[in-house]
Amino acid sequence: VLKKKVHAKVFDGVMPFAFLTPEDKDRVTFVNPAGVDLSGYETKVKGAVALYDKKLSSLVWKKLKEEERKKFKGLATDEIPGFTENKELYESILGKAGWPVSRKTVKLMSDEIELGELYLTQSAQLRDHMNQGSQLKEQNKEVSRERKNSDSSVKSESYLLGYRVVAQNNVDG
Repeated sequence: VLKKKVHAKVFDGVMPFAFLTPEDKDRVTFVNPAGVDLSGYETKVKGAVALYDKKLSSLVWKKLKEEERKKFKGLATDEIPGFTENKELYESILGKAGWPVSRKTVKLMSDEIELGELYLTQSAQLRDHMNQGSQLKEQNKEVSRERKNSDSSVKSESYLLGYRVVAQNNVDG
C-alpha cells in the first residue's frame, strides 16, 4: 500500500477540511469547505479585527498630544477614532511627532488588521461560491426530474407502437 494513491469515499465529518502543502507553507487548500462553519469563522475574524483596531487606535491615541488630537474633527471628547479609517492622518501625525509609538508595532498591528480583512473577503467569496454551487446542483436536479418525467410519458405511449390493439368503445359497446 505504500507509495500508492488510494481513493475512497468519505463523509463530511471524517475528511479534513484543509491542508498545508510542504512546498508553500503559507498556502492553505480547502478540501472540504462544507466542513467549515464560515459564518461563525467570519464572526470571530470580525471580532479579532475590531479588537486589533481598537487596541492600535487607543495605543496611538494615548501617545498623541492634545493639539494633535484636535486634527480629528467631528468627534466626541471621549471617542477614539479608528486607526483603519484614519490611517493616513494617524501616520502623518506620528511622522511629524517623531513616532512616539514604535513604527514596527504600528506596522505589525496594521498588517494583521489588513490580513484579517483579507480573510473576511476570501471567506465571503468561498461562501458565495458554495451557494452558487448548491443552486446549480438544485437546478440540475430539477432539469433531470423534468427530463425523466417527459421521457416516461413518451415511453408509456411508445411501447404500444408496432402492435395491433383491439379496443372497445364505451359508447356503442
